[in-house]
Formats: sequence, structure tokens, C-alpha cells
Amino acid sequence: MHKSTLRHRRRVWLPIIFIGVFALLFIVASTSWSKGDDQAFIEEIFSSYYKNMNEGNYEKMLDFYTNDAVMMEPFAPSRIGKKAISEEFRKAFERIAFNLTYDIREVVISGKWAFVRVNTIGTMTMKSTGQSIVDSAKALYVLNRQKNGSWMIARYIFNHSTPL
Repeated sequence: MHKSTLRHRRRVWLPIIFIGVFALLFIVASTSWSKGDDQAFIEEIFSSYYKNMNEGNYEKMLDFYTNDAVMMEPFAPSRIGKKAISEEFRKAFERIAFNLTYDIREVVISGKWAFVRVNTIGTMTMKSTGQSIVDSAKALYVLNRQKNGSWMIARYIFNHSTPL
């Protein structure tokens, strides 16, 4: 092949390769930034969620749930949909005042789904008697990324670590 033809091909292909490598690096950098940003957003959800729980604002806790969310608690049927979860929260918050701290033990993000494993410890005070119970629990939340990029709780399952 003639030397001028080779130089011409190099001049054509080198910028294309450079652009391709740059685009790939940009995608990788964006993905890393996005996951960190997602994790920070998810952690903020749980900060607000447990703050509202401890303040007795179950209505605000519901803002973090999808309309078709499912809550699975021990010794009870699954609550399917935000309306059913709201009713269960209403009943619980009429009877109990919560003072819990939470510890996010794990966050895994994959595409439009994330799961968050949480441990809690604190007191639950029965409003009718004033009796407090120390409780620790484990919870698993499955979150779904919404079309606007935000995250919402789609599934919530928990159990108590201490007998009640």
C-alpha cells in the first residue's frame, strides 16, 4: 500500500478512535458519579423516613412509597398498595410512639432497582399505658428509580430481632 494512503487512513481513524475512547471514559465516569449520587439520595430518603417515624408523621413517610408498594411484616398479611400501607401505619401510630435509630448496613444499586438493608434499635412506647419496649429490628427495602430519576420504596420487609 502506498505511504500517502496509509497516512490518510491514520488521519481518518485516529480522531475516530480518540473520540470513541473519550466517549467510553465519559460513560464510565458518569456511571460512577451517578451511583454515588444515587447512594447519597437513598441515604437522604432514610434520614427523612426515620425522622418522620420518630416524630409520628406517618403521612410524610408514605411520600417515599410507590403507589403499588408492598409491605411485609411478621405475622400479618402483606399490605399491597399505598392505601393499605397507610391504613397499617395509621393504626400503628395511633398505638405506638417510636424512638428508633437506624443503621444502613448495605446499599446495592443495579439499574433501576436498589436494595437497602437496615438495622434499627430504640424504644416503642405504648401510648395507652406509657410502657416502653426496647426493640431492635432488621429491614430490607427494595427501591425503584422513577422516571424523574428519584428513588421510591417499592417493597418493605422487616422482622424484630428481639421478642416482643
